[in-house]
Amino acid sequence: MNRLTARRRAAIAPLLAGILLLPLGAAPSLAVSPTVECGQLSAYTAPDPSGPTDGSLGLGLSSTWVVLATATISPAAATALPSGAGNGPTCLALGLDGDGKVTSIDFAAQGTVTGTVAFDGGSGYYIFADRILVPTTVTDAYPAIGALFATSHEGGVGLAVTFVIDTTTGALTGFDGHTKVCGAASLDGKGNGVLGKARIPAGALGASARAALKKAAGASACATIHDTGTIDPSSGKITSSANVVVALATPTPRVTPPSTTTSAPTEPPAGPASGGVAWVLSLAAGLVAGLGLLRSRRSTQRPARR
Repeated sequence: MNRLTARRRAAIAPLLAGILLLPLGAAPSLAVSPTVECGQLSAYTAPDPSGPTDGSLGLGLSSTWVVLATATISPAAATALPSGAGNGPTCLALGLDGDGKVTSIDFAAQGTVTGTVAFDGGSGYYIFADRILVPTTVTDAYPAIGALFATSHEGGVGLAVTFVIDTTTGALTGFDGHTKVCGAASLDGKGNGVLGKARIPAGALGASARAALKKAAGASACATIHDTGTIDPSSGKITSSANVVVALATPTPRVTPPSTTTSAPTEPPAGPASGGVAWVLSLAAGLVAGLGLLRSRRSTQRPARR
């Protein structure tokens, strides 16, 4: 071995030793991209960096996070969250570490919730994606809101709603929702649109939608529902409107496999793809009842950590 080779090996040896020792050390926690989460604030315990003691955050019936003692909480969130449980839905911008624990919290200007709608007959609340509670007093009073939540529940279809938030208070100020229901079309005696098991409130139907339902009576049709609204956080006043478009359902064309003269088996034709506010802004009694429902439901099921 010549002197130059010996010197090179001597220089490389400490580097190799350092590389081999790296796996023995503690692996750093990998950060993940920030996420926006919306829902009814069901629980919040502020972290205590002097403890240090971790805090906790709960949205809806089953979504909970550990809030690290070192988490950065924006002034607006630090002020509003401790007294916000039961006051209605909000959207939060959360920073998460590699273990899914919260490293930062702030209010998000908007966020979207997608999912199905369940109904709790005992409390009279529609439960959207296990995140949002909507009392029947609201869906009955505002046909556009009923056309989103009640109609989606009755039709057994998914729903997507974008919520608009005041980032200084966390209060809900608006919404934009979309859903679609299909089935045998008709108008009932009260002027409500009917598509299969789903009912669209008469107050949400425009003249063209009503005429289309009447024309399609007995046939299979679909209705796309796009509703928007604003909410005054100080008064709770809601302004909402619905745009319902009805069209005959397009039949699925029958696909015939091509003929073949070989003995090799042919693949069958592909089948159809399978398909995958809350604003409990009512009266104080309604808010207390909604929070009670959240606590009772959360106590009967193990929370799912995000």
